[in-house]
Amino acid sequence: MKTDVPNDLYEMEPLGDNRFTVAVPISADAELKRRIMGASCGRSGISGSGYLGYSSPDRKTSQGDAMRAAEKLSFIILCALPFVAIALAAARPLHELSGHDVIGGLLFAVALACAWRLVGPMTTRDRSAPPTLGLSGVFLVAPWALIALLWVGLGAPFQASALENQHRFVVLVINAALIGAGFMVLRDALRAHGEHFFSSALFAAAVPASGLYLVCISITLAQATMAVQGERTPVPALISHFYDVLEFFACLLTYVCTALAATSMNRAGMLSKTAMRVLVALCTVILVLLVLHGIEFPDISGQTAPWYTQPGVIVRIPAIPWLMPGVLGAILLRTTGTAPEEPSAAG
Repeated sequence: MKTDVPNDLYEMEPLGDNRFTVAVPISADAELKRRIMGASCGRSGISGSGYLGYSSPDRKTSQGDAMRAAEKLSFIILCALPFVAIALAAARPLHELSGHDVIGGLLFAVALACAWRLVGPMTTRDRSAPPTLGLSGVFLVAPWALIALLWVGLGAPFQASALENQHRFVVLVINAALIGAGFMVLRDALRAHGEHFFSSALFAAAVPASGLYLVCISITLAQATMAVQGERTPVPALISHFYDVLEFFACLLTYVCTALAATSMNRAGMLSKTAMRVLVALCTVILVLLVLHGIEFPDISGQTAPWYTQPGVIVRIPAIPWLMPGVLGAILLRTTGTAPEEPSAAG
């Protein structure tokens, strides 16, 4: 039976097998409310001093603000991870530091903690976001966590030893598979959100892009393995040109995948229109630079101009096309962790 009384009903958290509610005067301050709740617990046979279920509105607000701040910081760190990782990898002088492995380990641990901060709530509560959304985010972010862990101070191929280059290309093969898997799984997540056209186009571009990447990087891995074993046999010209073609279209299709993924995520409500336009514009400019430079892979050595001063060279470095997918992966992880809860059967 309901009565019109100026009371505020507060539902207490579950204690044991019971659930209680208590009427608290609206005019009561936070401390008085806490005392009333504690006294109610005592009358019910529950120690008021041990009651932890009631929090004042101010405390709940501060806790919520702290959680949102932690999630926002984790998201920012994951968005910056690809750029920090590639900068640390390019800085060969870091390799001379005795603790450069520690830097990679710390960055890797921070990346894991940030990813868990974003997707952790999904593992404890039912969410409306499909599990494939978080999985695709993990696949797109994971390559940069590996690069951060293993590539600190690695430098360009001509700066590294034969064994270091072999390890470089092993990581690139793994990452090529992860990026391809991320785009393919993302297609399923986007379809679950009702976006079919651009997600289908994404899948159509991701399959050949992933395959081309795996083949061309495997060629360089085989060459690096021969160098480790002391083989100095020159690569036949036909194989060299074949590699150039594969790598060119692998990069081109990966940039196309990024633009398609951003467009599809926007249509599915996961990405703002401004962010989508920025990413598509960047991909368009990069594609123009790529085509203008031509199919032949640029010469990167100690005798040429520094690679970081040549835009046409930068966009062809195998890991560079994965920068923007890494940012999309962070967005997907955040979307997964903040998706609204599914309504319960009782609701």
